[in-house]
Amino acid sequence: MLNFLPEDNPEKIAVKEQQELFGGALLIDVVMEAPDSTILQPKALDILREVTLQLEQIPGVEEVESLFSTDYINGTREGMIVEALVPGESPYTERDAAGLKEKLISWKMYHGLLISPDFSATQTGVRYSTELTPEERESIYREIIRITDNYADTPYRFYIAGTPAVSVLVSSNMRSDLKTMVPFVLIVLFLVLGLTFRRLAGVLLPMLTVAISTVWIIGIMALLHVPLSILGTVIPVLMLAVGSAYGIHLLSRYFDEASLEQSQEDIVLNTLRHAGRPVALAGITTIIGFGSLAVSRIVPMRTFGTFTALGVVIALIIALVFLPSVLLLRRRILPATGSEQKKTGNFMKAFLDGVLVLTTRRKTMVLIGAALIVIGAVWGARQLIVDNALVEYFKESTHIRISDQLIREKFAGTKNFSIIISGQEPGDMADPRVLAAMDDLADHLEKAYPQIAKVVSFSDFIRRMNQVMHVDEPGELGSFTRDSVDNDLEELTEWSESDFSRESTEADEWEEAAAWSADSADYEEEQKQGNPSSTDPYNAAAELLLSACAQAGSLEIDAADLVRRAGILTNYAGLAWDEIPADPERYGLESTEELKNLITQYLLLYSGSLDSFSDDSLEPMTARMSVSLNTTGNTFTGQLMPELDAYIADNFPGGYTVRYSGIALAERAVTDLVTGAAIQSILISLTAVFIIIALHYRSLTAGLIGAVPLGLTVLINFGVMGISGIKLDIATSMVGSVAIGIGIDYTIHFLSGYHHARGESDDTAVVTAQALQTSGKAIIYNALSVAAGFMVLGFSRFNPLMYLGILISLTMITSAAASLTLVPGLLNTFKPAFIEKELRSYKNIFKEDTQ
Repeated sequence: MLNFLPEDNPEKIAVKEQQELFGGALLIDVVMEAPDSTILQPKALDILREVTLQLEQIPGVEEVESLFSTDYINGTREGMIVEALVPGESPYTERDAAGLKEKLISWKMYHGLLISPDFSATQTGVRYSTELTPEERESIYREIIRITDNYADTPYRFYIAGTPAVSVLVSSNMRSDLKTMVPFVLIVLFLVLGLTFRRLAGVLLPMLTVAISTVWIIGIMALLHVPLSILGTVIPVLMLAVGSAYGIHLLSRYFDEASLEQSQEDIVLNTLRHAGRPVALAGITTIIGFGSLAVSRIVPMRTFGTFTALGVVIALIIALVFLPSVLLLRRRILPATGSEQKKTGNFMKAFLDGVLVLTTRRKTMVLIGAALIVIGAVWGARQLIVDNALVEYFKESTHIRISDQLIREKFAGTKNFSIIISGQEPGDMADPRVLAAMDDLADHLEKAYPQIAKVVSFSDFIRRMNQVMHVDEPGELGSFTRDSVDNDLEELTEWSESDFSRESTEADEWEEAAAWSADSADYEEEQKQGNPSSTDPYNAAAELLLSACAQAGSLEIDAADLVRRAGILTNYAGLAWDEIPADPERYGLESTEELKNLITQYLLLYSGSLDSFSDDSLEPMTARMSVSLNTTGNTFTGQLMPELDAYIADNFPGGYTVRYSGIALAERAVTDLVTGAAIQSILISLTAVFIIIALHYRSLTAGLIGAVPLGLTVLINFGVMGISGIKLDIATSMVGSVAIGIGIDYTIHFLSGYHHARGESDDTAVVTAQALQTSGKAIIYNALSVAAGFMVLGFSRFNPLMYLGILISLTMITSAAASLTLVPGLLNTFKPAFIEKELRSYKNIFKEDTQ
């Protein structure tokens, strides 16, 4: 996603600065799931350890973050120790699994990162450097797939996701698309041209011109070392589909001329006289339409616009120079005259006759129908969603989408951004005031926004250090330490083993029952006298739970919170000190500065690594908070940032600066640019079309009539997108400009045919009929050819390209329909002055003695 942004984009700069501060490694998420049981069992742990060791051996991998490579901060009577979360070697036992489970429960930072809430899955992160080549990155991904596939016969399932995995799959799917779609579009064009002209020359000549122009433009990109992006894969398809249009118009006119008795030279020259100028004008407007994308701030869109515009220049030159040259070297090619051609001709004639009736006798209905379509399209366009989520480029049935969905459901998701807080001097991030503010912010984000799955902060580590350094402190209701629990469990185990190891007799059972009855009677008597036993465990437990409930302030408290509150009251495992040390009096100190020194001592004692969350292990001046999102889109990110700014301004101490960075924000930046790019390119295209047609016919009215059907086409496109739920993303945002660039051809050719016919007759019905029979036929053939070519994108592995192909095909049909109905309807209704002018002679441009 960073490659979509220009180098001076603030979000791209912020990501690079974060990588310099906290490391620039990329992370692939590997999830191991036990669908029908817990993942915390000996067999699963043995397999996970094997997988972890194999992942660490992959060339290029810098670090593997799993249950077996994660530190656990623990507290003992001697102080703080940092130990392995899973000690020892495999094979593991049930006792090992139970001990691991207790550790995972004890520190909430692990929840949603290493272990799922239901203990059915664990997540492993595979980190590698951003400096690796695309080939090396893909090699790592393929090796991860190979390793996990080796355990396909086990009860466990593996899922692989994350932005690096998505990037690799984008590249591989692009290659697959190119291998399948380019031959496919060639076959489609071959069939369409064959059905259109039913002559081998009518197929081979346009195919030859588009093949040359496509090879040229792709070759130029290779020579200039311009890589193909996801949008770049459309360029060959577009060149093959669009480049055929010029050949179709020239050959359509050629076959009309060839049906008359004249020499081959006259046929070719007359073809250029009548069709050459409209083809050139259509090519120029198409170049401008595509070129409007070259001013986009989105890098792949800018590259796409630049090289498609250059490709059209090449295709236009080849069509106007190479194609006539080939025709001049041949003898006359007569149009097909068989029975099938007659049937096609009859169908075409009947269709055009129907259009003629609409545009001459019912032209008012045409205009009213267009107005109603505009109203419906505007309503649909208001429903349009603007978003650009990279993972949504893939089909929902693909492994990457399934993996991403599972990780969002069971873990903290695959999308995140960072909040980076900086002080002014080294050691400023040890100040308890800013640490408490960070801690409160994390709590606020997790509680206030369901879209935020988890926040991991530098302050989490300080809290944990503070907790384990106070494990021996007494709680409010006495001490309830791990040692006491172990002693109780040991006594209970010894009693159980001795009691059940002997064979009970009936006398023993009666004796035990009598003793229990006597104890119960004594207990009840104490209750009646209002003197309950102070050492009774039931009373102690009841008192503890009631106190925990009272602290909650509500009767609606879940079991986990109840247990945690009970642990705080007894300071079990230091839970009463699970906080940022912000109150000097509570810690027997006199000032905040002394608390800051205490925190610095914690950092000095800590033997683990905090490189991912602070710039210095002892005197940090900059620290980081990681915010994980369980969403795929970017709408929430845009809503969150202003609210986040307001919260920080109100709650953080002075002297600190806060900034944000991350792939989630880069995606949002691309989404913001998409809207601007779409509007900008459409306005440039429509303005250029208006100016060119107005200059050509020396009439502002002509420019307006030329722009109306294109504006209607673009509006219908956005209306269809809004109604059908197709998002405006980096690919579909180009539909408007591409539709204008290609669709203008139809308007120009019809205006040219109508203008030419108008010079011979004043009867609008006759003029319209002649324009439809000449230009109209070529417009239909051209629209069907281009639409069929772009429909091939409907088989792309990428959703945006699939929608791009479908929408462009739709716009070709609507643009052609508007040119054949709305344009003659406007011309016949308003009879603008420019169309009354006599057709200019072509003799000054095409002199027979110089051809």
